[in-house]
Amino acid sequence: MFEKYMIMTQEFKNVREGRNVAGFQVKVRLPYYRGIWLSTVHHLELKVDDEDFPRDKIVFALGDRRFNRAEMERATDVRWFFGDPARLIVNKPGGLIDGMHTVYYSIGWRHSYVPMSDPQHIYGFPPGISDVLDAPVGTSKRMTLVA
Repeated sequence: MFEKYMIMTQEFKNVREGRNVAGFQVKVRLPYYRGIWLSTVHHLELKVDDEDFPRDKIVFALGDRRFNRAEMERATDVRWFFGDPARLIVNKPGGLIDGMHTVYYSIGWRHSYVPMSDPQHIYGFPPGISDVLDAPVGTSKRMTLVA
């Protein structure tokens, strides 16, 4: 239902370090009305034009704070609220070419208070963990990268 709002078209752009284009960024939102602690994110996927960007190449920025994967896993005191934009900053020397791109974003997080039943095992989670994991929620959008 909220999936169509997960990827924001604003500020889809290449990012620079000094004079060099070091990568690109995509603004995203959380599709869960309660908000989550960053440490509960178990799945984060980004794909642009069928090119996968591993989570280890993504820096998650919330406000003025930035987190790599390990830092997100330890961020038990940082809450991502519903509607608050975050930036996924991807390390890709040279960035993306200007123009139209198809962006796919997916996220999954742990819920400690809503037990899941056996159908969750469909997603391949180890026994015992399926009672706290939701299947990832994902969406894609065609949008224009601007210089």
